[in-house]
Amino acid sequence: MRKTYKYRLYTCERNKHLVESIELASVVWNHFVALTRRYYEIYGEYPGYYALKKHLTKLKQRDKGHWYDLNSQALQNVIERLDRAYQRFFEIDSAGRPGFKKREKYTSFTLTQTGWKLLGGNRVRIQNHNYKFVKSRPIKGEIKTVTIKRDACGYLWICFSVEKEPPTPELPRTGNAVGLDFGLKDFLVTSDGDRIQAPEPLQESLEEVQDLHKELSRKKRGSNNRKKAKRRLARKYRQIDNQRKDFHFKLARRLFSRYDVVCIEELNVGAMKELWGRKVWS
Repeated sequence: MRKTYKYRLYTCERNKHLVESIELASVVWNHFVALTRRYYEIYGEYPGYYALKKHLTKLKQRDKGHWYDLNSQALQNVIERLDRAYQRFFEIDSAGRPGFKKREKYTSFTLTQTGWKLLGGNRVRIQNHNYKFVKSRPIKGEIKTVTIKRDACGYLWICFSVEKEPPTPELPRTGNAVGLDFGLKDFLVTSDGDRIQAPEPLQESLEEVQDLHKELSRKKRGSNNRKKAKRRLARKYRQIDNQRKDFHFKLARRLFSRYDVVCIEELNVGAMKELWGRKVWS
């Protein structure tokens, strides 16, 4: 099985190299988005993953200074991401065509076998620079990929995707089964008759969120004050998101400690959001 361990990187001057790598990955993404669109205009078809990979090799040979600033496997991973996005576009009606991304909004790059090395403890080497991360729990399993992510608050995170054996069940068998019904008035209604209410962090913080949006709208575009206001708003949304996740994980743990079998209905959350809007995510 695959599992991902996510840790926050300590803030330091060297983090600018990771930010530059993320933004360079966005340049590669935009280049190949433009290439695939131009190819479609001429030939009426998508060139395919291997053709894009071959073109990447030619670009690296022609412009070594620019393309060699990012690890070769990270460059290939950008091509893989674009190819997966196009496959979703071809297979799923609701998936949109991959588009251009601004440098400041591109979020991550991924390394596989090379470009990184664990140095012991909470130290890691990424592309010739050493970094420290908040090692809140040990990494268990064989590391397959390492991803550097940038969130809307400006923080950098390191994600280790590992391969490990599936864990054995820790909870004792109860012999119980339950059906769950999701709703708006009650978050969950069980077949046993229990009604579970969910917290509403967005509704409780709505006034503060609206004030932060107003503060952001008053700032001049491109200014440092606008960037600071945008990060304050992002931090508030991250707090709300963490409150939701905390409730969901604790509720899931409680349910699976009481029941061996849990049956739930299939929901179209996107349609529910269009119909009831913010109430679905409050």
